[in-house]
Amino acid sequence: MTTNQTKISLGSFDKKPVLATGIRITNAGDGLSKALQVDPKVMHHNEKIYVVLETEVTNVAFPPVKDTDGVQRLHTLRAGLDAQEERIKGYSEPALPFGADEKPGGDDTDGGANLTVVK
Repeated sequence: MTTNQTKISLGSFDKKPVLATGIRITNAGDGLSKALQVDPKVMHHNEKIYVVLETEVTNVAFPPVKDTDGVQRLHTLRAGLDAQEERIKGYSEPALPFGADEKPGGDDTDGGANLTVVK
């Protein structure tokens, strides 16, 4: 399978071509999981999920790319999760009463095959 990708010039650093980009997120720790739990959502295998996270670029480094003469542009991003969690809480949807999202007949199709709701 082939994909059509647009080539983008990433420039150079110290006369070496920039071959790739990457990110590293700091100040997230376990707080990242906690912030994502503010607005729960049922997700399914192979479903694509996009996460928007406000960060600040605190460093840009250019480590070498193994077995090439090029470098990677590596961005270090600092997350401000405490402030974001407070902002997100104001936008959370209200929770449904237990069982309100069940289909008539009691089938639990969100949990997968052969699973039942325990009340």
